[in-house]
Amino acid sequence: AALKAIEMIKGVTSDVEVGKIYTGEVKAIQRDRMTGKEIGAIVQLTPKHDGMIHISQVSTERIEKVSDILHVGDKIPVLVKEVDKERGRISLSYRDALGVSPDKTE
Repeated sequence: AALKAIEMIKGVTSDVEVGKIYTGEVKAIQRDRMTGKEIGAIVQLTPKHDGMIHISQVSTERIEKVSDILHVGDKIPVLVKEVDKERGRISLSYRDALGVSPDKTE
């Protein structure tokens, strides 16, 4: 129980690092406001950090819909590609995380 509490505290207090792999939960499929097409997925990395996987970062092949591969509630590995602190945005990649060795994960 103590180890679980320590991990929870680390998740709340730590910052997300570029180049690191996290296991996160898909919270929503993001749609374009104008066209309604799926453009990405929102993934919760830590209790206070969410990021987005753009549709181009879901698969190595071209896909029409994010929901063909990812679903709300899926727990997936993601690579942090960029953190924009000014805008409060975190860019993620699912496809790149699949090709990285497990020793870089958190």
